[in-house]
Amino acid sequence: MGSRIAVLMMVCLLSFSCLGFSTRTERWSEDVVLQDGMLITVEREVDYTFRVASGDSGSGFQLFKTWPDRFWIKFSHPDTKETIKWQGEQFFKPVLLDVVKGVPYLVVVGRPTKDTESTYGCPELPYIYLQYDNSGIFGKWRPIPLEQAPDALRKANLSPNYDIVMGKRHLSADDVQHNITLAEGSSARYVQREIPRSYEEWRNQHKNSYRNERRKNDCRPPRSPLPPVVLPAAIEVSLERLDSLEYPSIRVVRQDDWTQLTYDRTREEACKQMFRPADPNDYLMGERFVYDSTTTKRVPYSENSQRQMGVRQVCDDHIWFITHLEERGKMIITKFTIAGDLVYRISFYQPEKIQGMVGYIAIPSLKSEAGFLYFDWHDFQNLNQQWRIKRILQLRVQEPSSSNNEAME
Repeated sequence: MGSRIAVLMMVCLLSFSCLGFSTRTERWSEDVVLQDGMLITVEREVDYTFRVASGDSGSGFQLFKTWPDRFWIKFSHPDTKETIKWQGEQFFKPVLLDVVKGVPYLVVVGRPTKDTESTYGCPELPYIYLQYDNSGIFGKWRPIPLEQAPDALRKANLSPNYDIVMGKRHLSADDVQHNITLAEGSSARYVQREIPRSYEEWRNQHKNSYRNERRKNDCRPPRSPLPPVVLPAAIEVSLERLDSLEYPSIRVVRQDDWTQLTYDRTREEACKQMFRPADPNDYLMGERFVYDSTTTKRVPYSENSQRQMGVRQVCDDHIWFITHLEERGKMIITKFTIAGDLVYRISFYQPEKIQGMVGYIAIPSLKSEAGFLYFDWHDFQNLNQQWRIKRILQLRVQEPSSSNNEAME
């Protein structure tokens, strides 16, 4: 028996989350002001759920913690006097109750999953609109889309968190509003007084992550980055070797020296000023060129599309993208104006390899001059952060006289 418990505990520890069970129920009531000014009393209940382990709350790993996270409400319909109840699933909390044209509505905050979609629908924001339907023998709450929710459902009027109100058995309307203010601050406005109907209205500090992330069993459609920018085929050019230095043994360089040889801080940092998010609130929309007057040109090799091609970028009076994984055995260099117009794309086969060595362009050496593109090529290896250079080539290629951007989208 003891071994079975130990195994269960181990599974919980590894997953950072275990299903909980109720330890106690707390009850209280609160005054709720409806949108027409009417005051009603709502009876509230919350179950405290005991969790063996929790690692998804943002507060780190915790053992043997209880949480108030399963709510009930009960109230009397102000017109018909019918007693109406609502019982929520775990992690769904009511924040607004109202009666519009005789129909009760409830707004609940939570993240629906595929398992709870039939109960709560699948809204884009974690604000769920429920409408009470008493057309059958037993009344029931059913989810409605945002477009069908009355516009009057705008202001939270229920206490979002019981741990804030604990100790009181009845809350006035002012107490409720005070608790809503506290909940806004403690949740980084995940819960907020003004019920948001769009990402623009939702002031949650982490809404960009919520918009883009998809947790396990998320009921929302999966999101994908925009497709890569379509670039024209590169013009193949030939390398011209200007000089060659091959060390008899190996040249060993320190980390600082290696950084100077391979990293152009000024030009690589300058690229941060050349690009901007197409939508600051939606990073899957890619990047645009800052100096593009049309504001429509997408940046190739942006973070969420083609960075897997091993791209390096430098920016001066032009923008350069250097990739070594886009075509097998080739380097591709793409040159843009700072306004986002393609100047050219060229490719060339990498110099013959030296066994045991890796070859790459020394980025600081890359420069355009008098119709040629000049750069150094290093053949090197890295052994425990000790950089060992075997050969340095001084190379150049002739730049194309015309752009090959006709296929550019």
